[in-house]
Amino acid sequence: STWGLHLSSVALSLVVVMPYEDLHKDDMVWILPRDPHDKKTIFKAGVVMNVTDTEAQIRVLKGDPPPVLPDGYVEEPSTITVSESSKVKASLMSTTCRETVEQMTQLGELHEGSLLHNLRTRFKNKNIYTWVGTILVALNPYCDLGMTTEAMKAKYLGHGLDPELPPHPYATGDHCYNSLKARLLSGGPKSPLEHTSQSIVISGESGAGK
Repeated sequence: STWGLHLSSVALSLVVVMPYEDLHKDDMVWILPRDPHDKKTIFKAGVVMNVTDTEAQIRVLKGDPPPVLPDGYVEEPSTITVSESSKVKASLMSTTCRETVEQMTQLGELHEGSLLHNLRTRFKNKNIYTWVGTILVALNPYCDLGMTTEAMKAKYLGHGLDPELPPHPYATGDHCYNSLKARLLSGGPKSPLEHTSQSIVISGESGAGK
């Protein structure tokens, strides 16, 4: 199955479409849906295999299917053609999207395709935690990766959201607890949040890892 996702028309408007003649062999690209308003369309990553005077041949990167396939989903062939007359278009993939990043606000293209491609690539390399700003995205590895040891806890203790440390729930917990404590004990000019009781709300579906 092709790994993909829905792409909104808003996200598509931020993508620069590349004329096929500007593509080169081995370029990594985003394959844009034929119709961005059609909820059945799928956004894909691909690699340029060949470019001629009239078209470019792009190999669709295969991988895990999305959790829920849209109604009427039709599997694309493994290789598609992009030309001046084709409805399929391509957009060049930035270096950050090809190499993956720990902080996804640093991606060269910030849309559903780049986010999920980054998460999927990191997951295959056993990097299950990724930042989006101060939000931590965690993917279930369904095995013990040794990420919750006492040594790991000590590594993050007192460092909060240190960008020098890899993304981890301990970073979120340390930052949250120390921010809560600082507001409670702050001796500076009073604000509505200082010297008052504080709380942390942890929400999520059953089995989500709260």
